[in-house]
Amino acid sequence: PPKYPAYIFFTSGTTGIPKAVLGCHKGLSHFLKWQRETFAIGPNDRVAQLTSLSFDAVLRDIFLPLTSGATLCLPELNDDPRSDDTIRWLERERISVLHTVPSLAESWLASVVRPFSLADMRWVFFVGEPLTDTLVFQWRSAFQNAAEIVNLYGPTETAVYSAIHKVAAPDGTVLVGRPIDNTQIHILDALQQ
Repeated sequence: PPKYPAYIFFTSGTTGIPKAVLGCHKGLSHFLKWQRETFAIGPNDRVAQLTSLSFDAVLRDIFLPLTSGATLCLPELNDDPRSDDTIRWLERERISVLHTVPSLAESWLASVVRPFSLADMRWVFFVGEPLTDTLVFQWRSAFQNAAEIVNLYGPTETAVYSAIHKVAAPDGTVLVGRPIDNTQIHILDALQQ
């Protein structure tokens, strides 16, 4: 049933001691359906799974491709996602959907010594930290491709994310974004648990 528990994750603790959040199937499945439909994720996509298993965003990394018929791409066990080899891996695996935190993307960009096209990349979702226009500009300059950049925001309590902003040309500001539909329902569900 939709209201049954699906997972437990802990908040980051930025406002004090981390607390456990019990997420339900309804919130997670609603988000996955929304992301599949909004960004047309399907069988031709290849999704990178670079998120730590202790971070709630891993649910999206794993279940988005599995519920859309896309391919879930896992790096080798000994690969460090902070390594400059990650860009080569993204290109070699023809990744079309990437979720990453800005600080990780910055570390990749700092180590890029040759041009990479990432020609198959369709969507880059930045999550978990503030996204700057400087990073957006650097990303687009380093990888001359048509990938759309999206800023996603949301605390653990809101079933993965609650706001979205599709980033156009950098203009000095990257917004947190507008609420994802039915966000209030997710927040109320999370707070009632």
